[in-house]
Amino acid sequence: MQGSVNINPVIMFFSLFVSGTVAGLLAVFLAIPVT
Repeated sequence: MQGSVNINPVIMFFSLFVSGTVAGLLAVFLAIPVT
């Protein structure tokens, strides 16, 4: 993966983790009015 994208794997993992956390929080906030 690092060969195709010239980014530090740690930064890549961290950005994926942060985006996943933000998406998870958004999903929780969107699910509250439904229930």
